[in-house]
Amino acid sequence: MKKHFVVLMGVAVLATSTSGLVLPVHSAYASDALTPDSQTQEAATSDDAASIPVDYPTLVLNRWLSKLDQYTAAAADTDSSDVLNAIANNQSLVAASGLGQSDLVARLTDFFLQDLAYQVKSGELTQKESTQLQQLATSQINDLVSGSWKKTAFTTSIHNNGSAIIHNRLQNIISDTAGIATETNSSGLRAALRNGQSLAEAAGIDAGTLTDSLTALLNSDLQAAVTTGGLQADLLDKAEQIGAAAVGQIVRENGYDIATTGWMEKYGQSVLADKMDWTIQATAIFANKDYSDVIDALSSGQNLVSASGLAYDDLLSQLTSNINQGFETEWQAGNISAKLASQLEQSAAKQLGDAITQNGYGQSIVGSSNKGIAAESIRSIISDSAGYIGSPVGDLEAALGSGKTLVEATNLADGELLGVLQSRVDNYLSKAVQNGWLNANDKNATKQDAYALLNDAIGTRGYKVPVDAKSYLVERLDRIINDVATVSNIEAADLTKRVAQGQSLAQAAQTDSDSLLYKLLAQANENMNAFVTAGSVSENDAAAFKTDYASGVSQLLSIND
Repeated sequence: MKKHFVVLMGVAVLATSTSGLVLPVHSAYASDALTPDSQTQEAATSDDAASIPVDYPTLVLNRWLSKLDQYTAAAADTDSSDVLNAIANNQSLVAASGLGQSDLVARLTDFFLQDLAYQVKSGELTQKESTQLQQLATSQINDLVSGSWKKTAFTTSIHNNGSAIIHNRLQNIISDTAGIATETNSSGLRAALRNGQSLAEAAGIDAGTLTDSLTALLNSDLQAAVTTGGLQADLLDKAEQIGAAAVGQIVRENGYDIATTGWMEKYGQSVLADKMDWTIQATAIFANKDYSDVIDALSSGQNLVSASGLAYDDLLSQLTSNINQGFETEWQAGNISAKLASQLEQSAAKQLGDAITQNGYGQSIVGSSNKGIAAESIRSIISDSAGYIGSPVGDLEAALGSGKTLVEATNLADGELLGVLQSRVDNYLSKAVQNGWLNANDKNATKQDAYALLNDAIGTRGYKVPVDAKSYLVERLDRIINDVATVSNIEAADLTKRVAQGQSLAQAAQTDSDSLLYKLLAQANENMNAFVTAGSVSENDAAAFKTDYASGVSQLLSIND
């Protein structure tokens, strides 16, 4: 059996959480290189890419201590370059500042307390977490200013073994080869591979020569990562060996196809859904009919075959050919594998066959309610209400806590408040459909349930938004792309496409793993703290969530860095 260097995105790495859940964390790489004749596939050791167990308060402290040179310069009213030069000459921060140790520690501590106060006010830290950090920081600051301070000691939470760099190069090896070869392009290479040739044959380059050129590109990336601190120097040799073995095998493999990853499958399904959304429009075009006429026919109970006036086989053939061309384009661009393209074509043929014979296709189909999404859609009604009337959220929560209803607390008429909140529910459900959390056919039934929950909520005295911390944890880890989109200001669809192409979550978000981890945990902490303040989640459940979310995200970033 040949060993293939694939990305194990679809294989769940199970991590047991403190709350007893088994968290699905998907592996994203390339295992250790073995010989082509090997009968087994060994995963890269987790020790090489392990992340240090962290939580948000720990990251806050480490992030602050990593800038201790800058804070020292500010405390001493001197240039930070002068402090760095002094450190380079083996001076302590106390010596670099020109201040007494107690004076410097007092000023630095004051800076730290100001930062903590801001984070408590913004909701990212609780007062309890802030107090604990004060106690931790006091002794550390005192020791660091008089001893040896190194920025790098506080800047790495996620360790990288080079797997992401290798994975990215392997997923883009065809385009890399096209850049090396002079007689062909990516499209030609992909076509030749699909016809059974090896990459070396398709490129017209000796296998050894091509392997050396591609390995040089990979090694350049790995060495650059060492230079920037993204890869530990002692892991470089092993990463280069693994990468070279993988490249050598791929170059010689007949009919090579890039790995089909879990992220790629998610992206492929989104492409399929987008194409299926155009079924009615495409039918009108192929039948040379007005779109409105086709809609009218469907509304009267006809199906697309009768509405179009085309034969079943003719309409299905044209629709299938059109949608398959979209998959071909995605494959040519390297966004999906040939294997996935074939699977999507089969799925599209089945869905199209069902769609064109379905009476009233696309016209207000009554599905079943998604109870979970219905409950999610009203989760923000207190903050939405506060925003609408221009009141602090805390004031509304206090009013509810005193026994008022949300209608009474906002001093709005039932109809006005209900109308505002229903529009927010509608927006959330549309977003849920767009992101694939909710089946489009289930939207109307889900909306009815959500409206019923909303109506009960605004009339309930002392209302608290119900939040199950364990379910919320699973939800957030499952929607990690959406959380990354929020903190990076990059559309989820764009992120999904980038990770499908072989980038890591951090690369797709155009940042490093540690910075992304910090932003994700800050957002999660802020949301969970708000739930605790509102009485929706207990402090113990919130603490368990924070630990488990930090662990889950750290592992995702560690193995897909």
